[in-house]
Amino acid sequence: MWYNASELKELIDDILTKFWPYNLVGEDLSKRLKTFYFIIMVVMLSLLSAGLLFGIVFLVVPLFAEKRQLPFPAKYSFDWSPSPIYELVYISHTIGFLVVMVSCILGVDCMFFSIGASAVTQYRILQRAFAYYNAPEMREVGQKLEELDREGYAGIYDEKRKYFARCLHHHLLLLKIIKNINNVFSLIVLVQLLCSVSGLCLGTYMMTREGFTADKIILATVLALGYLEQLMIYCIIGNELNYQASLLPEYIYQSNWRELENSSLRKDVIFLIQHSQKVPQLSAYGLYNINMNSFAKVVKLAFSFYTLLSNISN
Repeated sequence: MWYNASELKELIDDILTKFWPYNLVGEDLSKRLKTFYFIIMVVMLSLLSAGLLFGIVFLVVPLFAEKRQLPFPAKYSFDWSPSPIYELVYISHTIGFLVVMVSCILGVDCMFFSIGASAVTQYRILQRAFAYYNAPEMREVGQKLEELDREGYAGIYDEKRKYFARCLHHHLLLLKIIKNINNVFSLIVLVQLLCSVSGLCLGTYMMTREGFTADKIILATVLALGYLEQLMIYCIIGNELNYQASLLPEYIYQSNWRELENSSLRKDVIFLIQHSQKVPQLSAYGLYNINMNSFAKVVKLAFSFYTLLSNISN
């Protein structure tokens, strides 16, 4: 991600400084958003638990082998089996595994899930904000946005135009956020796709082969389930983001914009309804979209490779 560090920094800065608070547009929605974040936290903890379980099995099993083994197959120019050289080499393998597993893989996954979940909640808040447009609830929400005053609309004295301008600006911000997510995470998502296919294929193959020891079967099971859960969470976030974005034009259309006295403002609302129907989508370089349809296709592809591998080995 280092080559997209500037875009990632801009992405995080926008989330921290420009996203609306979750309690902006009603207590009922605030409670639902809290529940949504709780579910996201549970899912992330389950993914971390699966990664740690895989790490424990991967790192501990070689310690109980009859002959001294290392977690990773490696060749050195010296004899590493005597103590304390064996212990030092083993610790270096453990540290390397934890750095790659926890910092690189699980850290990036949690970052993607958090950013994606934040974008989903912002779309839900924006939907409600547009639903309040030209309604009695608009004044209270407008006052809260006035206190934030992040966009600098103090010079607009028409309350309805100012409210619409703030909502429009936030919609443009979300489109920019999704574009930056695609730019930053496209390579990671593409690698995740390839790893999921190979991980599911090899994990399933190891679970169904004769001659594998119990520890290797457990390791293969945790590996396959971990890749499956990892891919599923990516696709759920992408699917939910696409779904919430697709609901936005409907919320705008159902607001009281027809009762606006300003014809120019009504035309602006119609223009926004038309253009918001072009729904943004998380994708990997445009090669495939991140949604539940892609999840089903990846699982199907993985088991196709598993069938091919089984037939070749037999």
